Amino acid sequence: MNERAATASDYPIDELGGRLRNVRRARRLTLAELAERSGVSRSMLSEIERGSVNPTIGVLWNLTFALGIELTELLSNASVAEGGSSVIEHVKSYSTPVMTSRDGTCTLRILSPARTLLPIEWYEMRFSPGGCFDTSPYPPGTYLHLTVASGPITLHAGGRTVQVEDGDTVRFPGDQDIRVESPPDVSAVAWLVVGLPESYDGRQRG
Repeated sequence: MNERAATASDYPIDELGGRLRNVRRARRLTLAELAERSGVSRSMLSEIERGSVNPTIGVLWNLTFALGIELTELLSNASVAEGGSSVIEHVKSYSTPVMTSRDGTCTLRILSPARTLLPIEWYEMRFSPGGCFDTSPYPPGTYLHLTVASGPITLHAGGRTVQVEDGDTVRFPGDQDIRVESPPDVSAVAWLVVGLPESYDGRQRG
C-alpha cells in the first residue's frame, strides 16, 4: 500500500488564512455572508484570514462545508472515510489526517470525526526525543485538556511551566501561547482534547 497520511507540510497551516480568503472571494462571498452560512463569527473569520488566530479543526470543518470544499483540500490529500448509513465508520490509519510541526518532531493525528454533535475535538500527539509543539493562541473560550500516555512532557502556557508525567492530565485555557516539549532523550505520546470556544455558536452540519 503506497498511500500515506499527508501532513501540514503539504499545505502549511500558516497559509490556511490565504487559501480560505481566496476560496471565499472566488465564490463572491463577503465575510458577513460566510459568517451567516458557517456559524463562525465575522470577527473570527477576519482573524483567520489574516493569520492572526489559530482555528480549531471544528471551525475549519464548518467553514469548508459552507464553502463547498473538503477540509482535506486545505490540510492534506488524505481521504477521510464516510460512515454513510452504516453503524460503524472505519477510518484507516493512512486516511487519518495528520499535521506535523515545522521541524518534524511532533505529529498531531486528527481523530475527531468530520461530523459530530459534541463541542469537542480530540487528537493524538506523538513527540520524537526533544520534540516540540507550539501554537499561537486559540480563540477566547477554547479550553484544552492534555493527558500524557507516555512521557514525560513539559508544558509552557501563560508564563507558567508544568512538568507532566505519565498518566497526568493538565487543563488550561487555549487563548495564550502554548508550547509542549518532550525531553531530549525520550519520545512521548499524549492525548489532546479541545473544548470549542463560545465565539463559535455550535451549529453543526445537517
